[in-house]
Amino acid sequence: MLKRLTIVLLAALALGGCDRVDPNSPLGKRKVIFKDMLKTSEDLGGMLRGRLPFDGVKFADGALKLDNLSHQPWQHFPQARDGGDSSARAEVWERQARFHDLARQ
Repeated sequence: MLKRLTIVLLAALALGGCDRVDPNSPLGKRKVIFKDMLKTSEDLGGMLRGRLPFDGVKFADGALKLDNLSHQPWQHFPQARDGGDSSARAEVWERQARFHDLARQ
């Protein structure tokens, strides 16, 4: 029984690692930036809504960080749809010029 349980656990761990995104791929780089943007904006929103104590210095630093991050992910959208589990809409790939214009704005 213990042997069977060990095999099942090892198989589950192996399968759990299969959906990982290559951190050096465009998709991996975008995901890291978007997650950092989400974390930063959640902290700022928490301060604004009273869930976190307001700290003016941390808020200003977070706002600068969020502004800096907001310019980064767009360079990691290649001309053709990349592989992986991207949640980017089809229009991103079909209308690249418009997408990049909106990203610059």
